[in-house]
Amino acid sequence: MSSPTIDIREQFVSGHNGTRQWEVFAVQLVAPLAVLGRNLIIRWVFLGSSPFSNYIWSKFCIDFLLLVVPMLLSLTLMSNYIVLLVLCQIATVLCVVFFFLCEYYAYNKERPPLQQVLNQVIAPEMGPTMFFTYLRSMLMIYTCIAILAVDFDVFPRRFAKTETFGHSVMDIGTSAFVFAMGCAETIRLTRKETHRASLRSLVSSSRMTLVLVTIGMCRSLILPLLNYQLHVTEYGTHWNFFYTLAVIKAFSIMHSLVCGGSFSLILGIAFCALHEYLLTGLGYKIWILSDAPRDTWVSANREGIYSTLGYLGVYCFGYRIGQIAAPSGCVRLKSYFWLTLKMFTLSTVFILIQKGPLELSFGAPSRRLMNLPFIFSMNGLFTCALSMFLVVQFFSLTGWAARIPSFHLEETAANNKLNPCLLSALNEKGFLVLFFLLSNLMTGAVNLSMDTISVVNPFSATGIIGAYSAICLAIAFSMSRAAHSGPDGESHNPITPLGRLLRLMFSS
Repeated sequence: MSSPTIDIREQFVSGHNGTRQWEVFAVQLVAPLAVLGRNLIIRWVFLGSSPFSNYIWSKFCIDFLLLVVPMLLSLTLMSNYIVLLVLCQIATVLCVVFFFLCEYYAYNKERPPLQQVLNQVIAPEMGPTMFFTYLRSMLMIYTCIAILAVDFDVFPRRFAKTETFGHSVMDIGTSAFVFAMGCAETIRLTRKETHRASLRSLVSSSRMTLVLVTIGMCRSLILPLLNYQLHVTEYGTHWNFFYTLAVIKAFSIMHSLVCGGSFSLILGIAFCALHEYLLTGLGYKIWILSDAPRDTWVSANREGIYSTLGYLGVYCFGYRIGQIAAPSGCVRLKSYFWLTLKMFTLSTVFILIQKGPLELSFGAPSRRLMNLPFIFSMNGLFTCALSMFLVVQFFSLTGWAARIPSFHLEETAANNKLNPCLLSALNEKGFLVLFFLLSNLMTGAVNLSMDTISVVNPFSATGIIGAYSAICLAIAFSMSRAAHSGPDGESHNPITPLGRLLRLMFSS
């Protein structure tokens, strides 16, 4: 890649000021509405159909159409009409719900009373933590669409990463990954019914840490050889997000071993306080944002190194929120209602603290600094997203508990046809990391093979981004099926050599 081309591409993704915070929330609202619409519509698609040999790929295509396409449009063709897109999604959901209710009251003569519905016990096979799967997978799909879309003109510059201060859609990607890691660790320990990491889990997590370090080193060495563009103020000259993930994974091991998963809130506050003291109290903020020489390894990578403390804070907050949200004991339907209210309230508290005392004391949020206002804005956003996915699961479970015919199929073997296969596949052990790595490799391949900035036709650009998303998801989905094993540890599909390799490298 020639030097003039590199300079143009670096300028294209640099120096942006972001957008308003409410628009970031509006964009993220597309995801839970897409999942809710998908869960309703797919019941018609497969209702009454007989199994056929390749139905899993039919489900994949339907999932891609109903889940991924709305998110793709929100970042490209519909980026200037986010409110309209959200309203169309809401209208679609309301129409389908109205149809179900009409069918329910017209044909179902044995309707259980409301009190019985709300007190219905949610069995483990109903997936009581499916909302975590929704959150992790949808945030990751959003992130992986954006990392290529930002290189095209169809992607609005206000959604690109902010240079110093502000809010943007791309600013949330790495924080979303870390927050989801914290939530996932909570679920893992809850399922094992212990607060101590087992030896097997320790070895697996250590292996994942080494894999992340190796990937980070390969990225640092290969990009200069390819003369690939580098946004230096993102993480620094040599640092990249895989190193940050490795540090967080190593911390999660120590957290499980030493604290047994306890004290996550205290640790999160401590990390954030220490980080803000370095930024404000010792003046590191001025140095990080300055054009100071990058003549040492630390100064060359100051953004990546010092932001790691902030990411550790996000991880600990995500872990604690996961502890609050994770169902335990006898879970009833009404528990989801109260949990949703709790998450909405918690999200509001985070945002009020961020907009009030934190911004008055420490300034505007900064992704580059990972300062306290930014951390609290991310906590507020992800807690709000979690509450929205809780609403999605509450809708599905209410339909099942009320014995609405299409929903009540979930008690039977037909449940296999209705599960969100794409999101469940991405949520398999380690496959979010695999998908993130795959998306980075595919993004590099696209950028090296074509001049993305010159694609000015918005429909052509959206088509390229959509094809890239479909290929990445199809590859990750195929690999997940190859390496898939059920919750009981027994294989439900033939495990190929590729599957064994993937499980060895990416299980955590």
